[in-house]
Amino acid sequence: METKRNFDYDNISDSLIISCKKNEEIIKENFVFDNFIISLTQQGKIAVIEILDISDYLIEMGFNPLPWDRHPDQKYFLFWL
Repeated sequence: METKRNFDYDNISDSLIISCKKNEEIIKENFVFDNFIISLTQQGKIAVIEILDISDYLIEMGFNPLPWDRHPDQKYFLFWL
């Protein structure tokens, strides 16, 4: 009954995935609100939150993500103060 806690950033899709799910828990439903995806288990617990286009969202919220690389086609590296 181990709970896995993960924070994962996908620089290809520029999404941040926050997961707090036990090994035996099964995702039952996903809800999409704008750029947020919330996944619920069979018991109704929030197990995963995914934020799409996280760099754009952080800029809108007043955070300034640092460039991932100097190459203009790269997305952003998340930098939290």
